[in-house]
Amino acid sequence: MKKIICGFLAIMLCLSLAACGSSSKEAGSYADEAPAADSGYVDSYEYAADDVAAEEPAAEEPAAEDGSGDSDSTDVSGDQKNNRLNAKKLIYKCDIELETLEFEKTISELEKLITKYDAFIEKETTFAGSTDSYGYRSMGEYTATIRVPSEKYKAFINETDGIGTLVNRNQNVTNVSQEYSDLTVELEVLEAQKNDYLEMLKEAKRLEDMKNIITISDKIATVSTKINKIKTRLNTIDNDVDYSYVNVTINEVREVVEYTDDSFGTRFSRDVKQSWYDFGYNLQSVIIWLVSHIWGILTFFGINFLILFIIFKSIRHGKKKREKKAALKNPENTTEK
Repeated sequence: MKKIICGFLAIMLCLSLAACGSSSKEAGSYADEAPAADSGYVDSYEYAADDVAAEEPAAEEPAAEDGSGDSDSTDVSGDQKNNRLNAKKLIYKCDIELETLEFEKTISELEKLITKYDAFIEKETTFAGSTDSYGYRSMGEYTATIRVPSEKYKAFINETDGIGTLVNRNQNVTNVSQEYSDLTVELEVLEAQKNDYLEMLKEAKRLEDMKNIITISDKIATVSTKINKIKTRLNTIDNDVDYSYVNVTINEVREVVEYTDDSFGTRFSRDVKQSWYDFGYNLQSVIIWLVSHIWGILTFFGINFLILFIIFKSIRHGKKKREKKAALKNPENTTEK
């Protein structure tokens, strides 16, 4: 009997140990699954939406190191990217001022050069000159902004100097390489950020989370605006680098004066000659004006003379009248006289 009771107790002890082991296993599995049930999409999205700019570089680096795909194409694109960033971006500008006796011919020669060097006129202004009713002729003036392929820039300005008398030429170069490189890197970062936002938007639409959809859409619009501005600036730089600026001014003159470093005597005689030329031309203009307006001038002076004559006549008449009145009032003074 005693052996039976001991055996029954042993069996009960084994069953209770087995029950405890199964219950602890179930509790452990529930504890492992509980965090997955508590961590929802909204919590993870809100963190990503607020700090996506900080998280994106870490997310992109493993993809860059991944060896999947065609290694040759990756190397070629990488070389092209480095070449683009390392290439110098130089913008050439030149201002040229010319004088000419043959205004129309000089403009025609400039147009031939534009065609020869595959350039184009961005804007131009032409004043052909005119003669007024007084016989004075104003000189013509032509200004143009010309875009020339940069590889032909030097040859173009050298030939332009020869179509007239060169008065002034000023050149400058602007290096925008650093700006271009910075904008390119910024563009790549923004495009990666936009792609991440687009993936977030797809997930938000799938879960029909309207609050997050609106937030992500606003962020996408902001990033897209920045991307468009950068692309516009990059395109402007590329165009300015490919086509240099040449500003040409052509002035029509009556006499071409060579601007050279001469001696004092040469400069003095040239300036005196120019002064006499200007004096003679201005004197001719005055004579022409007087002759063309002679009747108007005579009429003007005639009217003024008539007005002055009437005024003096009135003054003398008034004086005599006052003398007569004075004589009538004082006849004794008149008799004594």
